[in-house]
Amino acid sequence: MQLTALGGASNAVYVATFMIGQNLGVVILFNSDKEGGTQEEKLKNKWLTRYKNAKSSTAFIGSLVGHDDKEDFALEDLFPEDYYLKKFQESHKKKMKLQVSTISH
Repeated sequence: MQLTALGGASNAVYVATFMIGQNLGVVILFNSDKEGGTQEEKLKNKWLTRYKNAKSSTAFIGSLVGHDDKEDFALEDLFPEDYYLKKFQESHKKKMKLQVSTISH
């Protein structure tokens, strides 16, 4: 199995279409929001109809984790609220210490 970060729903359509055209089995995971729904529909109606024997499917993150389809739910919602702040602080710890020491002098 290969996971590919796509940088947004609109990119997912183009990358998935390319991969499907290469006869790869593909599952495209969309955020459960308006843009995800729009792009999923575009992929299914415009592109997947051209590849009738394609081994592909689509899914919405919210549905996979038990959230109501009408509720916006994105990949980042899988993590606790402070997750990104902690990761930022960890990755920039050295730089933040330098800035604090520069300001205090």
